[in-house]
Amino acid sequence: MACAFHRWSQDRRPVSVHRHAVIGPDNALAASRFVLDGAVVFLWGVSGFLLTSSRELRLWLEERWSGALRLALALAVIATACQLPLQTAIIGAGWGDLSNVSLAWSVMTQTTSGLAWAGKAGILSMALLALMVIPAHRLVVLALASMAMLASLAFSGHAAMHGGWLGGIHRANQWLHLLSGGFWIGALFPVVSTLRALHAETLCQAARAALIRFSRMGHLAVALVVVTGALNTGLILGTPPLDWSHPYQGLLAIKIGLVLSMVSIALFNRYWLVPKLSGQGGTTRALEWMTRLEVMLAALVLGLVVTLSALDPY
Repeated sequence: MACAFHRWSQDRRPVSVHRHAVIGPDNALAASRFVLDGAVVFLWGVSGFLLTSSRELRLWLEERWSGALRLALALAVIATACQLPLQTAIIGAGWGDLSNVSLAWSVMTQTTSGLAWAGKAGILSMALLALMVIPAHRLVVLALASMAMLASLAFSGHAAMHGGWLGGIHRANQWLHLLSGGFWIGALFPVVSTLRALHAETLCQAARAALIRFSRMGHLAVALVVVTGALNTGLILGTPPLDWSHPYQGLLAIKIGLVLSMVSIALFNRYWLVPKLSGQGGTTRALEWMTRLEVMLAALVLGLVVTLSALDPY
């Protein structure tokens, strides 16, 4: 048991004794991580974009995205609730230990992933309480809660492989990487709606201003994603991922390629399509389609992030 705890304190790699199962607890845990990561990124990006928009546009967008925000929060709560039992089943004897309370307590209190889970559960509990107490400030609550959730994600996985001051730098860098990338990806959803608002006479100016603002903020977000991603690779591998025969390095190279593709699309949108934006005609439609393409690539990136977190980089 001590060895299992040690492995979990170093990374998020599931160790299952039921490899023959069609769907093991390790697969279920990976699925819950994908749902949680996607939900938190969505909450952070959407709430951040709406908060930086004018009041008129923010109310219009909130009306259209309030249901999706509630759904994302519910998915985050459900995915988080599932993770501790699944981690317990993996460290234990499989599905039979899913409800092993004493083992779950040991996992929560004696492993890095367990402590990170407790942090996530606490953050979501406080967010739900705040939403009941101050519903008028729900966007601020969601933004702060999602930022804190992203911080909790930085305290597990490969970012937890170092101790001391180097570990602190790695976790801080990972949090900045998640914040910048999460805002970039999550904000793409309301961006599509904002493009449609260009056709509304009363919202046209506010929509144009929001798109220009997001374009400027996107420069910073993209730059931070690239720089912090490169630093993460250096802290984990020490070298660029050039050994594609190694599963971790091969998938990391694919992830980098997808991110660079997203960067190329973002630059094309900013310097080719946005200057031609008139609120009508083919330019708006082209920008919508390119933004949707970014979202699809982002989903693949999130899937690779979850997969990489379960692999040994060495």
